[in-house]
Amino acid sequence: MSKNLKNFILSASLFMVSLCNFSHASPGSSGEPSIYLQDRIDRSDKRYGSFNFALQLLEERKAKTIVETGTARYGAKEFGGDGGSTIVFGDWASKHKAMLHSVDKSDEAIAKAKSATQPYAKHIHYTCSESIPFLEKFEQKIDFLYLDSAGFDFNDPLPCQEHFLREIVSAYPFLHKKSVVMFDDCELPHGGQGKLAIEFLTDNDWKIAYQGYQVILTQD
Repeated sequence: MSKNLKNFILSASLFMVSLCNFSHASPGSSGEPSIYLQDRIDRSDKRYGSFNFALQLLEERKAKTIVETGTARYGAKEFGGDGGSTIVFGDWASKHKAMLHSVDKSDEAIAKAKSATQPYAKHIHYTCSESIPFLEKFEQKIDFLYLDSAGFDFNDPLPCQEHFLREIVSAYPFLHKKSVVMFDDCELPHGGQGKLAIEFLTDNDWKIAYQGYQVILTQD
């Protein structure tokens, strides 16, 4: 076998290895941000990839203002069922000089979340309120918006879907070109809880950056 042929075969082999590694990569499957999910959300969990991708976007876009509607109502006890977003984003905010604003209408949910996020207390502001009036009066530019404030009724999904539409319309004046919007519980029947709000965003030229149990949208 000639030297040139050997070099060609070696180069082709290296290219195929590189191509395989790329094709098996998925958004949020690797990278340092996953440290915020360790011992919290298992890699096999339906939210792991989307949370990890969201954390990468927070890092890349140097987010400073994070808003979530619906706090971690079970504290640190239900990452698998609830997601524990307040703890994950609060931890990230504390290490990046950012602020998480968490709104929930339940005093009990806020108390449990506060108890679970004591190490990050200086970087989380809790408000007990309905989410829509809170968003209408927020008056800051929002870098990252996470919507998960209403329960989903499988037999009557429209009220929940309309609630999330009203949330995104209320928050929309405070979003900007680099903002990120994330919805929970999207792989549910009838399009999940974010169906109408996601349609509103895509109709306004937002793009789906991640689609799974959670959906993430950006403008670029």
